[in-house]
Amino acid sequence: MRPNHFGALLLSIILVCAICSISCSGDDDDGDSRINANDDVNNDNVLNDDIDDVNDDATTPDDDSDDDVDDDSDDDVNDDSDDDCEGELTDGFVCVPSGSFQMGSPEDEPGREAYENIHAVQLTNAIEMMRHEVAQGLYESIMGYNPSSFSSRNDSQPVERVSWWDALAFSINYSIQEGYPPCYLLSDIWCVDGTQGQAPDYCGGHGYIDRANLELNNVDSVVDCAGYRLPTEAEWEYAARAGTDTAFYTGDIANQECEPLDSNLDSIGWYCGNAEDATHDVGLKTANDFDLHDMSGNVREWVWDWYNYDYYTQSPESDPAGPSVGSSRACRGGAWGFVARKCRSAARDSSPPDQPNDDLGFRLVRTLGIPVDDDMDDDLDDDVNDDVDDDVNDDLDDDVDDDLDDDTGDDDVSEGFVAIDAGQFQMGSPTNEPGRGGDEILRTVTLTHDFELMTREVTQKDFEDLTGSNRSQFWDCGENCPVEYVSWFDAVAYTIFLSNEAGLEPCYILSDLSCYDSSPGDDIRYCQDNYGIVNATIALNNVDSVYECIGYRLPTEAEWEYAARATTTTAFYNGDITYTECDPLDPNLFQIGWYCGNASGSPHPVGLKDPNSWGLYDMSGNVYEWVWDTYANYGSLPPVDPEGQPVPGLKAHRGGAWNNNAEWCRSAHRFKWQESYRSYNLGFRVARTLSELNSM
Repeated sequence: MRPNHFGALLLSIILVCAICSISCSGDDDDGDSRINANDDVNNDNVLNDDIDDVNDDATTPDDDSDDDVDDDSDDDVNDDSDDDCEGELTDGFVCVPSGSFQMGSPEDEPGREAYENIHAVQLTNAIEMMRHEVAQGLYESIMGYNPSSFSSRNDSQPVERVSWWDALAFSINYSIQEGYPPCYLLSDIWCVDGTQGQAPDYCGGHGYIDRANLELNNVDSVVDCAGYRLPTEAEWEYAARAGTDTAFYTGDIANQECEPLDSNLDSIGWYCGNAEDATHDVGLKTANDFDLHDMSGNVREWVWDWYNYDYYTQSPESDPAGPSVGSSRACRGGAWGFVARKCRSAARDSSPPDQPNDDLGFRLVRTLGIPVDDDMDDDLDDDVNDDVDDDVNDDLDDDVDDDLDDDTGDDDVSEGFVAIDAGQFQMGSPTNEPGRGGDEILRTVTLTHDFELMTREVTQKDFEDLTGSNRSQFWDCGENCPVEYVSWFDAVAYTIFLSNEAGLEPCYILSDLSCYDSSPGDDIRYCQDNYGIVNATIALNNVDSVYECIGYRLPTEAEWEYAARATTTTAFYNGDITYTECDPLDPNLFQIGWYCGNASGSPHPVGLKDPNSWGLYDMSGNVYEWVWDTYANYGSLPPVDPEGQPVPGLKAHRGGAWNNNAEWCRSAHRFKWQESYRSYNLGFRVARTLSELNSM
């Protein structure tokens, strides 16, 4: 049941009354004025004028080109598609008629990826689509702030550094402004800085939306929404092609990389061959036959769908809207820093919904012909949980407890592991550490159990030998490279396999499994034959705490940082951080880890860099590592043996990765993703409590 809160109801009613007192023209973009119940009614007209100005200033003189598709196109756009485009369109939008097309790419297209399986798609609804990507001026006028990295030039550059959630929030505000019921309902909104957001500002002033609860607003599918929304992946590609079946809507691809320039792409998009490492004003390049600009390059564009590389083989032919579950959202179009082949109409990409980037923006669409009730749906859940525990443990002990228990015998340690004695340390980072995150509150933590930890990350060979599968994206890196592209559930399942092989009682029990191919899975193979686990119920196995487990398990977040530091208190276990970005090289991180400054675009075999004093490798960089804990503020956790609970939520991972800046590879750096999330830079290593086994 969706909560209904009086404040949200009152705000929406006042807004609707204000909007309906003027006119509902239907436009959807960013704006500098926030939607506020106290705004003068005339401000809506001013805001609409400002939005139109941003759109008009950012487009080329040929913006009034014909929006109709050539009826003789190879992609078989419906002959009567002109009927779809009758009626008034929102300023800054163009009509994209219903029709059918071949989605994906032919096998002989240069730069093609294997998951671009060509298949027939029928889109039964005409839509209106923004002529170009949402510009910074438009975004600021709607949301009240501009998060973009390239914000120093002018308001006509595309907005970027917006999470997928931010794009949804923008569409909600824009729909309300234009008198349409929002397509989405967001509640329990959390910002990246740990505060809770609230409409209409959402996370303005607090970074970006990190996570939220999402519902569709009284519809079964996004294509049935009356308000503005993100396009589906199929709608996006259909619109980008505009009746063409070539790599770009101007023709074939000749050169796949940055150099030499591809003449067809150079005329329509900004990419690494011509962008000079920056975004450019929207609408400067040649539009397609639907009068859409920047469908190749400039910034990638969020779309609605969950991403699944295998989805094309199982998607419905009519109005596909993506898989029902996933860990990353699809994005399309390529960007200013991408090679030419990544900017093709068929090129697919993805990113976690909580991960903004300086090459990632969006544009909006709206389904045409959906009747709109006079009474907008006011059941918007804007409730904010103000009972957030902000108490932080300030009882800091500056001395690391070096009085470690030496009772652990090497005979008990598994091959490929090192024994780590119980002890006390300062978890988090000092306020003056370069690159420090706001969630790294320094505090004293005591670990009372000896444990063992793998000396390096689980390798592709380790994973395949035990589970019979290897879905790593960098499989060609070799069997000694870290396994990646595993969900948190997959890592948990691996520890169960490992415990069973060693004759130890597993730490966890998995049940009610859902696999990535939508099959139910089983309690023997745990979806390893079905592309991995996307969801499951997890419980501890006859213990109250993971520290009491006998079998192998994921380390807790506290154990991980304690082990990474190996009694040190500096940013890295070999010293301080000097440079927080990729370039210039940080002299300390260079010695111990693979990151964006030295990894050359991929992970590397484990154990090649210098270990810490406890014999642990790759604790900074190479791949991120899943840990056990559900992500939480340090102030909410006990100072002795802190651990997460087996409940759904964002799971912590640590260590940084091959494609991260130096600051993200510090010992104290924290990050989190959904349990189902998989990425080419995310793996794990395994731990086991020693004192519990010794007491048997």
